[in-house]
Amino acid sequence: MALLAYRELESSFLGLFFDVVFSVSLCAMTLIAAIIITFGFMAWCAEMTERFPSCDIADGQNITQVELNIQTSGFYIEMGTAQFGAWASFATWVGLSVFSLLKLINNHQVRNIRVSMYIERQRLVNEDVYRGTTSEVPAASGALSDN
Repeated sequence: MALLAYRELESSFLGLFFDVVFSVSLCAMTLIAAIIITFGFMAWCAEMTERFPSCDIADGQNITQVELNIQTSGFYIEMGTAQFGAWASFATWVGLSVFSLLKLINNHQVRNIRVSMYIERQRLVNEDVYRGTTSEVPAASGALSDN
C-alpha cells in the first residue's frame, strides 16, 4: 500500500475489497477479545470483592494456595491495561474499517465516472464522425455535379 501511495497508483478494486473484509474481520475479532477480557475482569473482581473490600486491594494478596506459586502482584493493573488495550485496538480497527470502506466506495465511484466519460467520449467521437461524413458527402456530390 505504501509503495502504491508513493508511486501515486491506485489499488485494484479486488485489493481494496480484501482490505475492507480484512479490516472488518479484525474489528470483529478485537471486539470479541475486548468483551472476553472485560467480562473476565468483571468476574475476577466479583470473586475478589467477596473476600476483600475492592479489587485493587486484592492485588498482591495471597488469594491462592501457597504451593501453587502463582504471583498475583500487579494483576489488577495488568488486567486494566489489557482491557484498555483491547478496547483501544477495537476503536483503531473501527476507524481503519471505515476508512478502507470509504476508499473502496470512492474508488468505485471514480471508476464509474471514468467508464461514463469514456462512453460519452466515444458517443461524441462517433457523432462527429457521422456529422463529418454526412456534411462532406453532399459537398462532394455538389462539386461533382458542377464539373
